[in-house]
Amino acid sequence: MSHISFSELKNWNFCPFYHKLTYIDKIKGFQGNEYTAFGTAIHTICENKLNKDKGQSFDDFMDFFIKQIARLPETVELDENLIAKMGEQAQDIIPEIEPALDRYFPQGYEVVATEESLMEPIEGSEYNFKGYIDAVVKTPDGKIHIIDWKTCSWGWDARR
Repeated sequence: MSHISFSELKNWNFCPFYHKLTYIDKIKGFQGNEYTAFGTAIHTICENKLNKDKGQSFDDFMDFFIKQIARLPETVELDENLIAKMGEQAQDIIPEIEPALDRYFPQGYEVVATEESLMEPIEGSEYNFKGYIDAVVKTPDGKIHIIDWKTCSWGWDARR
């Protein structure tokens, strides 16, 4: 059965012709930048820490980050100052991951899944909705919490 992801639907909504070029004709569009490399590396560290891989450190982040930067096409102009600033930000972020989870879930939590794959039928259609849930945790009160790791260049507050 065919499927569609949120990103694919968003791209079609943005421009059906762009959707055709990228999803049907398979012409590569946006292939990443420093921001996506940073987000992927932080995401990996968050997931590993949630799975209690306590060995995840700034050095581990930098290994992931450098590998992500290296995977970018040569046509991507890299801003070395931005990359250095991102490394500095990661030094502040990484030690806060576990304390932030402990503050948010003071009674504790159990990891149910990370990178949980979704493939749900879309009613009235021959398509499935394809997606991934970054993390699913269960608290002692029986509630299930869905976590979607996010990074951005302007900061987040608790409501976002």
